Amino acid sequence: MDTGDILGVYRSVVVREDGPLFVEVRRLLAARCSVKGISEWHDDEDMAGGRAENATYVLWNECPGARIVHDCMDAFVPQCRSTEPTDCPDSEQVSDPA
Repeated sequence: MDTGDILGVYRSVVVREDGPLFVEVRRLLAARCSVKGISEWHDDEDMAGGRAENATYVLWNECPGARIVHDCMDAFVPQCRSTEPTDCPDSEQVSDPA
């Protein structure tokens, strides 16, 4: 399965994922199936609020279906976060990467 791309996001603690400053990142994530991978918060005196998150997202070129827990771009299946195979576009069971 081709994962496509890795997206790195570095944001201040004052930039909320649901806020207006994160809108371009949300658009990138909504355009393709994705999952937030590694995420670390740390002190950064140069960032507003003195803290920052360094996050990595995996973006797929094709929907991985129920094989992988992910945020799905399929408008009919907005969240493939279920253990029920009928809830995702693929008939295979969701596997928890943890």
